[in-house]
Amino acid sequence: MQNEFLCESESPVCSGLTAAVIKDENAYYFGLMDDYGGGVTFMLWLCNRIAAPEDWEPDRDGSFVLPRRFITHDPAGMELDEDSLRIVWYAAGDCAAVFDKDGLLGAIPQYAVMGECTGYSRYLRERCRYGWPLTQNDVDSVMSWLRFADKQWNAIHSEEIWNRFDSAYRSVYTQFAGEPEHYLHLQQDALPHRRLWMSRKGGICYNLTVGMAQLELPYVWHVYGKDWMPHARMELGFACKAECADAAGRMVPVMDMVIQMPWNERDYLGHGHTIDIDPTVLPGYTGLLVLDAAQIKGMPCPPLPDILGSPSRLHWLVPIKAQEMQQIRADAEKGLKKFLRSVWFPEAVHIFNG
Repeated sequence: MQNEFLCESESPVCSGLTAAVIKDENAYYFGLMDDYGGGVTFMLWLCNRIAAPEDWEPDRDGSFVLPRRFITHDPAGMELDEDSLRIVWYAAGDCAAVFDKDGLLGAIPQYAVMGECTGYSRYLRERCRYGWPLTQNDVDSVMSWLRFADKQWNAIHSEEIWNRFDSAYRSVYTQFAGEPEHYLHLQQDALPHRRLWMSRKGGICYNLTVGMAQLELPYVWHVYGKDWMPHARMELGFACKAECADAAGRMVPVMDMVIQMPWNERDYLGHGHTIDIDPTVLPGYTGLLVLDAAQIKGMPCPPLPDILGSPSRLHWLVPIKAQEMQQIRADAEKGLKKFLRSVWFPEAVHIFNG
């Protein structure tokens, strides 16, 4: 069956993720397609193009036409105004909505789950695996999310806002970690701007990211539900003893990689997560443990400025050995607690000493 892709839009931040309205001989759909995950990750029904059957007709070569009881448009089928279609992305860049000349047509929100709540569609009357009805409350909710996302996208492209953001971080980091010896550009010529602050103070070398928190983390809703906001924005830190200063230099490309990871992999990154690293970066260490400083009693943490009214949190990248990583991955919650109990001063575990 021939598919025609209409109104394609690439995610502003998730490389390889595309949203499009898809048209075949039976219906229109709204889909998310991911080069990273392979193929279509979400498919939301928008409307039938042909007469609706009385009941499900599964054998349609991968296409689907909804029965009469599920739809609100003409049972004989309808055509969309294709020239008026436009796609708008949510703040994490991993989900999107589609509009036509009459307003919101469909949305795949951040809490969508394929086969359960695939998304909201204007012409649905009843819930089914291909979408849920779009009520006025849903329209209001989606529009609220998209207005917030619009503020974020506009802020990312504003040099004036970036300069204010950068100035606020400079003030916080100077007080916490001393004047920068280096202030590196990460992902040059790409938006949003991202930097790496490298300094030393009190015998400790610091690498601290600036700019990661401008973007909302993907998948955060699935992890924290309605309590998502305090965990939606993060910056990264690495600390080591001054006598291990070369480790700070070797960690630069690693942090450059991690700062992109949530959007490249379409997944949440947060407290207790582990990341594989090349063992030649820090000999004897095969991974990094991500620790939210706010969740470890007494662990130092600079007071990061809010972004568009949302808090951001510093997460330390802590080098760990193969056995420690295996223990944590075997049982994330118990493994993390066991690891923290195994060190003399959990509040200082983020300071690498070789």
